[in-house]
Amino acid sequence: MYLRSRPRALLVTARVSVVVAALAASAGILAIQRTQLPQLLSLPLVPFYVLRSAALALYVVVVGVLTGRVVLSRAPMAIRRVSLLLFAVLLCPALLEGVLMLTPRSHGNGSTLAHVVWSRYYWGTPNSLAYRDAAFTPSADARLTKVICVGDSFTAGAGVKQRSDRFSDRLQAALGAGTRVYNAGLSGSDTINEFERLVAFPVIPDVVILQYFGNDIERRVSLYDPREPSDTLPAAASRPGAPPGLATRLANDVVTRLAGSRAIASCNYLLFACNYLANLAPLQTSGYADEMLRYFASPSVWHAHEQDLRQFIAYAKAHRARLIVVVFPFLQQPESSRYWTQKVSAVFRREGIPVVDLTDDVLPLSIADRVVNSSDPHASPRVHQIAADRILQVLRTP
Repeated sequence: MYLRSRPRALLVTARVSVVVAALAASAGILAIQRTQLPQLLSLPLVPFYVLRSAALALYVVVVGVLTGRVVLSRAPMAIRRVSLLLFAVLLCPALLEGVLMLTPRSHGNGSTLAHVVWSRYYWGTPNSLAYRDAAFTPSADARLTKVICVGDSFTAGAGVKQRSDRFSDRLQAALGAGTRVYNAGLSGSDTINEFERLVAFPVIPDVVILQYFGNDIERRVSLYDPREPSDTLPAAASRPGAPPGLATRLANDVVTRLAGSRAIASCNYLLFACNYLANLAPLQTSGYADEMLRYFASPSVWHAHEQDLRQFIAYAKAHRARLIVVVFPFLQQPESSRYWTQKVSAVFRREGIPVVDLTDDVLPLSIADRVVNSSDPHASPRVHQIAADRILQVLRTP
């Protein structure tokens, strides 16, 4: 009896050892990669995904082996059916993880794993100046009409999958081969940085298109003094517009609660699925928009910022270049952006500089049509098209 049972015991021990080793290897790979996930953009892509796929495969094998042992045993039918149901439930996280680690979705703050995947898919390789634009040789473009679009993430096309959908590329397509449109957009830029980059650009432009957004004033916020008398701000600065429908509100509430749950937060940088869910809630910008309004209303902050803006006017005059300004409002609060869009526009219009203020253009659009997605409030391809059409009208006006 002992001799017959010994091979069986050895077989059971071997099976248990294999299962435990597979689980340990899977958990070990995921644990190591947890520290790598935030730096995914700088990691070698193939080894990372090969190891992660191996971890998921090991997990599926373990669940499958355990389920198979129950299903093929002489256990009651009810237990075997329950084990199959449990297998299906345990398989779902692995399938979800496998799908989401290859699913791109841009995000307004650019810090999510889905945004990193999006960047790998769509951003492309920057040129030698670190811009999301094609490489160029200044001498080769010497005989062309040169147009420089300088700005921040809106110019760079954050959230826009195809470069051809950005307003700069649409201008290039409309103006033809006799014109070279350069995209000098860089995410996170402010007015001071944009001017420095314009001066350093290795091409003297015939036309400068300055793209402006409400956070371009941020470099001057250190001058803000709440005790200083300021302009009177418009009432209801963050009016959200028409309220969403009941179904949308309920869906947003469920997503927001799920995204903020402790369970999701605990595995935020362990699994793509958790990170995706944690950042799926609509990105709210109303508080940030109100904060920017206070800075525009501050005389000290505004006076310094106005001088920053006037540098572009001086540059254009010094180089005999045509200057056009395109102003993007906060796309989720365009109406309340009027205070600062009009204030910025007035600086240039007083000098005869044409300004394309997109506030009235985006108001008829739904928020879904204005922005890239609910978590990324950058301009959609449709808004880029509107901007390009408006700029072309100005360019073609003598």
